[in-house]
Amino acid sequence: MSSREASELRSLPSRAAPTRLRGREVLQTPVRHQLPAPLLPMLRTAARRLPEQVVARIAVEVPVLVERERMRPVVSDAVAVAVLGFFEGGGACAATARFHEFGRAQAESGASVVPVLQALQAAASVAWELLHRLARHEGLAGHVIADIGSAVSAYLRSLGQAVERGHYEVRRARTDARAVLLAVLMGRHDERPVAELAERAGWDVPDHVVVLVAERRGAEAWADPGTGPHVLLRPEGDRLVAVCAPACAPATREALLALDRVSLVAEAWPVPPTEARHGYRWARRALALARERQVVPVGRVVRCAEHRLDLWVNADQALAAATSAELLAPLLRETPANRRALAATLLRMLETRQSAPEIARQLGTHAQTIRHRRRKLEAMFEDRLTDPRHTMGFILALRTLFPDLRGA
Repeated sequence: MSSREASELRSLPSRAAPTRLRGREVLQTPVRHQLPAPLLPMLRTAARRLPEQVVARIAVEVPVLVERERMRPVVSDAVAVAVLGFFEGGGACAATARFHEFGRAQAESGASVVPVLQALQAAASVAWELLHRLARHEGLAGHVIADIGSAVSAYLRSLGQAVERGHYEVRRARTDARAVLLAVLMGRHDERPVAELAERAGWDVPDHVVVLVAERRGAEAWADPGTGPHVLLRPEGDRLVAVCAPACAPATREALLALDRVSLVAEAWPVPPTEARHGYRWARRALALARERQVVPVGRVVRCAEHRLDLWVNADQALAAATSAELLAPLLRETPANRRALAATLLRMLETRQSAPEIARQLGTHAQTIRHRRRKLEAMFEDRLTDPRHTMGFILALRTLFPDLRGA
C-alpha cells in the first residue's frame, strides 16, 4: 500500500454500527460497500491464507468438528465460501445459504450446533489476529480497524444465525414428526406407514420396542431427560412416555428415574413396533396397580414382565394371548391334533387333580393314554405343573388359547 493510500485510510471517519432488524444485527449493505475501496485489495491479499489458518485453528480448538475424515473437507469448503462471501455481496448470500445447510446437516446427524458456533468464534479470533498484524504493519488508524472488526463480527454473527436457523428448522420438523409417529404407535390416529414417519422423525425403527412410562407427583413440567434421538419421548400431564429399542431401555429407565426422586417408572417387555400401544397400556396399568398397592415397585421401577398375571386380571385379550403363548410355548410346538389332546388333558389335571382313569373317562379315552400324555406334559413343563404358584397361570392360558375346551 502506498503512503498516500495509508494516509487516506487513517483519515477516514468512523462508520456507523450495523442496524438492527427484528432483534438481529444485520449489515445495511454488502461488506464490500462498507469498507474503504483502497483497503479491499490489501485485505484480499492478507486473507489469501485465512481459510487454511482458520481450519487449522478449528482443528485445535474444536476437534470434534473435524475428527471425522469426511468432515474436514466440508469444513474447509465452508470456511473458503465464508471468506469469499466477506468480500462479495453475492458470495455473502451463498455463504449464508451454506451455513444454513451446515446447521441442518448437524441436526439431521443428531449433532449439536455448538461446535459450529465455536468454530465461528475460532474464525473470529484468527481474523482479529490478522487485523492486529495489519494495524502494526500498515499503520492503520484505530477506528479503521474497529470498523473492519465490526464488519467481521456482524458477518460471522449472520453466519451463526444461519446455522442456528437451519438446526432449529430440522429439530422442529423432527419434533413435530416424532409427535405424529408416537401418536400412530400409540394408536391415537388412523394407521400410517411407520417407516415413512420414522424417516421424517430421524428415528431408526427397531425390530422390537420397549415402552416406558414415568409418573410423577406434582405439577412441575417434565425436564429433558437427555436420552438422545434414539428415544421417542412424549409428556402427558403427570406422565412421560418413552419408546426405544430394547438395548436402550436400561439407560432410558435410569434417565427417567434421575429426573426426580419420587417418580415411578413402569417398563413393558419388548414388542414389535406395531404393538407398542399394548406396551403403553400395560405400563400405564402397572403404574395404577402400584398406586393401588397391588404390586410393589423395586427401586421405583415396575417391570411389567414380573407382574403379567397381575396385569392379566385387568387386561384385554391381546395381553392374555401373548402371555398364554409364552407360557404354553412347548405345547404349541406340537402338531394341532396332539396340541389339543394334550391341552385337554392338562386342563383336567390342573382343575380336578383326579386320577388317570377318571380323567380318561371324562375325555372318552384310555387311562394308559392319559398316563402317556401326563409323562409328556411333565417333560415339557417339569416341576411347574406341581407348583401351586403356576396353576392359575396355566389354567388361564389354556382357557385363552383353547376356548373350545371350556365345555370339554
